[in-house]
Amino acid sequence: MISFKDISKIYNSESGKITALEKVSFEVKKGEFLSVVGRSGAGKTTLFKLLLAKENPTKGHIVFRDQDVHKINSGDLSWLRRKIASVFQDYKLFPLKTLQENIAYVMEVTGAGDSKISSDVAEVLDLVGLSDRVYNFPAELSGGEKQRAAIARALVQRPEVMLADEPTGNLDPYHTQDIIRLLLKVNEMGTTVILATHDKELIDRLGKRVITLKEGRIVRDEDKGRFIL
Repeated sequence: MISFKDISKIYNSESGKITALEKVSFEVKKGEFLSVVGRSGAGKTTLFKLLLAKENPTKGHIVFRDQDVHKINSGDLSWLRRKIASVFQDYKLFPLKTLQENIAYVMEVTGAGDSKISSDVAEVLDLVGLSDRVYNFPAELSGGEKQRAAIARALVQRPEVMLADEPTGNLDPYHTQDIIRLLLKVNEMGTTVILATHDKELIDRLGKRVITLKEGRIVRDEDKGRFIL
């Protein structure tokens, strides 16, 4: 479903060249739950930016559904980012919109009709357990609720892949488990999930495939991996 083929990413800075990724190759199967781990700066977020075509690789190719994502026309990138949705540590909710409006906005920009928006928003809010928070603003939600809202916003696009970049980084252990249970539920429904995290305890409990990055290189790829740096 997704192939990273000999990917390298080098940034130019005032102090010289910085290698974020070096000769990274791996594949992700449809319906898989994959965790990418490593210290800060190991290259996890860069992988996600490249997959979403927000940045271009210095070398190599990334293929999604038999298409090189960096050869997709700029006008078609919205298609790619609907198929590959993303959730971040900082939620990225609109502070002056209610929860319902935050999620509906994603559908409005794609031209969905009012009746479909209404039914789909209600469906995903029920799925993430926020049906009673429809008219609340982000400031009125807990950290865990904000992250569930962000997941609902991603799900309403009916993505094939969900990228979760440190989604529990700002949460306490209780809400962390809540979010991970939700991601597992999303995965069980057929969505491929790629989780980037540095939470050792979380990874060791999951028992899912783990790719470990160190200084931009893959140093370990295990089907039932543990957090080992």
